[in-house]
Amino acid sequence: MINKIFALPVNETISPVISRRQLDDLELIVIDHPQVKASVALQGAHLLSWKPNGEEEVLWLSNNTPFKTGVALRGGVPICWPWFGPAAQQGLPSHGFARNLPWTLEGHDEDDSGVMLTFALQHSAETMKLWPHEFTLYARFKLGKTCEIELEAHGEFETTSALHSYFNVGDIAAVKVSGLGERYIDKVNNAEEGVLSNGVQTFPDRTDRVYLNADSCSVIHDDALNRTIDVVHHHQHNVVAWNPGPALSVSREARMASRVNKTIGQGDVQVGNPEFDERFEISQEDERFTRAVLNPAVVQYLLSTPCKFESMSLLADHIAFVDQVTDHRDPEQLIPALDLRCDVLDRIPQSAWT
Repeated sequence: MINKIFALPVNETISPVISRRQLDDLELIVIDHPQVKASVALQGAHLLSWKPNGEEEVLWLSNNTPFKTGVALRGGVPICWPWFGPAAQQGLPSHGFARNLPWTLEGHDEDDSGVMLTFALQHSAETMKLWPHEFTLYARFKLGKTCEIELEAHGEFETTSALHSYFNVGDIAAVKVSGLGERYIDKVNNAEEGVLSNGVQTFPDRTDRVYLNADSCSVIHDDALNRTIDVVHHHQHNVVAWNPGPALSVSREARMASRVNKTIGQGDVQVGNPEFDERFEISQEDERFTRAVLNPAVVQYLLSTPCKFESMSLLADHIAFVDQVTDHRDPEQLIPALDLRCDVLDRIPQSAWT
């Protein structure tokens, strides 16, 4: 997807290194500077990519995320504002509305070290229906060998916010994060409080921890890409270590794939359950079939099952899970794995196959 962004035709040259381009519904600001390549969607002032010269891409962006008006983009650095997480009021979007609305490019500058961009979002009749406050919100980006992001809000209100960053890593199973502090709230484990005894967070499975006393700098250790990423925090109360875990792939047509969790579809589908849509990336070729398969009963089951799995693929009438069965001769491992497959198939209506 990132390569596709940089191959888009230029609609407007803003400066020698900054251009305006279009991908489907969304306008993008693209930076091609000797020190850095980056891109930002005007929807959400959403940093999509950041690649310092000579480095691997630092951010992850889904190849399947739809660039559609009002649809949240998956990857990069979404700006969650004026609330983070589920809305207090039913029917309002998770993580606020700032990431789904068009911002304006208010200013730009550049020098030998990189580019500075300023975006703005102001209250409107649309936002007042969702949140009855007047506001002006600025997002400033300084992009070069380092990436600095600053949010500045004006108005009379209280908010929560987050820079919901997705980092590109070589192998999630080999990644370690230090500098998070010790105490955390484990949202995967009924919001129980825990202690990180050895000071290093790993990601063997779905992870969603709110660290309560993180250091001023957390470090991502990525052995597969042979690099570290320093994440410096300013003015934050908490730091979240998060990895959604499994992926889903659904198709009506069986086809060969080197891995059962290989992406085979053309676009994300959201089922309307905020927790499910946040945890799972769905690749598909037939939206009607996908929605029939991922009906509320299946969605609720996949959210609640204690069985751990990395991905699920449904190819025609064949279902495959990448799970954690290490010995298929061990009944204690095999029976729950078979039950998982049967329970999912039992919740898919016969009409899905016709």
